[in-house]
Amino acid sequence: MNYEAFLQRLKVSTRGDIKLPDFEELKSLVEETAADISRALTPLEMIEIDHRNFGIEYHIDKRRFVRKFNTPKNENDRVDFLDESLLKALIYGVAKKRAHAEFYAKYNKFYLQNLCEYELNNFNENSYNLTEALRIKGWLKPYKIDYALDPYYSWDENFIKRLDYYMANIVYGQIDNYEHPEKFLNSDELGYRKFIYLFIAYQNGEHTDREDLRALDRLMGKKVLGENKNG
Repeated sequence: MNYEAFLQRLKVSTRGDIKLPDFEELKSLVEETAADISRALTPLEMIEIDHRNFGIEYHIDKRRFVRKFNTPKNENDRVDFLDESLLKALIYGVAKKRAHAEFYAKYNKFYLQNLCEYELNNFNENSYNLTEALRIKGWLKPYKIDYALDPYYSWDENFIKRLDYYMANIVYGQIDNYEHPEKFLNSDELGYRKFIYLFIAYQNGEHTDREDLRALDRLMGKKVLGENKNG
């Protein structure tokens, strides 16, 4: 969703209760609200391990951190949340910051409801720690970072070997494979599924700011060239 669509959803969600911000003010409100959200909960989709290529909002442990939300440059930029509960929290968080006193409690309630919804949907008795939550929701990274290497991504070899298979099944396979990746991914591989979807989106011109996706694209390009030479 881009910011033009975000503004339209903000307009529909508030139904005239607030004066819509212009784009410059919206940038400031979104940046502030996104930081509030990232501090109020742990957004799985914002957890990274590559310290060189992301701004750090805060550290979780020695390896993992929550990255900073990408502030938009124009209305065509993509909103930097994917989860629907996070998007709604962002909308209502902006609304409460714009609301007069009579409407503040209303939009603060909606904001908190969506934070709670996110927590309930992503952390339960099955996701008993952060790694399990990342695996269950598909946000594990298929690489480790070793800054002694160039490039410094150390990829899961099984992931690289089977990436063509993943892509073929999602892009060219049955239409419901995107919603039901368990049909062709094993239990370990399901932890990488969101990264696979990001890579597919990268192939279509999205998420071009991610160095890990660029590195993977270069690696797969070399792999294809090597196979063609050997063939």
